[in-house]
Amino acid sequence: MKKLVSMTMAMAMMAALFVACGDDGTDDETPPPAVPTIALDGGDIDQPQEITNPMSVKISVTAPGAIAGFTVTIDSPALTAEMLAKVGLATELNLVNPGSMAEALGALGFPSGEAVSGKTALTFDISKLVPMIAQIYNETSDHKFILKVTDAKGKSTTKTLTCHLTGKVALAYNNDADL
Repeated sequence: MKKLVSMTMAMAMMAALFVACGDDGTDDETPPPAVPTIALDGGDIDQPQEITNPMSVKISVTAPGAIAGFTVTIDSPALTAEMLAKVGLATELNLVNPGSMAEALGALGFPSGEAVSGKTALTFDISKLVPMIAQIYNETSDHKFILKVTDAKGKSTTKTLTCHLTGKVALAYNNDADL
């Protein structure tokens, strides 16, 4: 009987050890469910990108579960709501359901509507838009594009692309120079 009690206690201790070690009974080699991915071609989307002209700003989006939602929120001192409204855009762009912005998005080369909805991979190229910031704004600043992709299974990924503008130094003539 003593041996049975000792054996039972040993088994209970082993069970407690497995629980304490985090063994949840799942296979560690089973990959996690696929979620959408957002990556900057030729760069690290998590690092600020210096604005130059010209520059390539192509974002690769993959969604194994098919894209059901894709929004871009613009947070920029240059690309304000008023400025974007003048060209038919807003600070939040819905690329799956662009509504009245479809034409303006197309003029910039942005995919929208059927070119986005249901796709498992696409490229979002903002190479035309980002260099324009330096043409309309000259102060050192950060311009953020918050990208959120949701798949048909409800899984989503959000990434923020930060484009940094180093302001131009203005030279002033003070009439002291003898040229």
